[in-house]
Amino acid sequence: VAVACPVFGSQQWSLVLAVAVGSATCALQCMVYY
Repeated sequence: VAVACPVFGSQQWSLVLAVAVGSATCALQCMVYY
């Protein structure tokens, strides 16, 4: 559990970071197009 918890946490943060970057990229593209 002590090993699996940090691994799951890092994966969860990676997913959140990926979604945040994807949303920011989409917003940036929308600003460029419009």
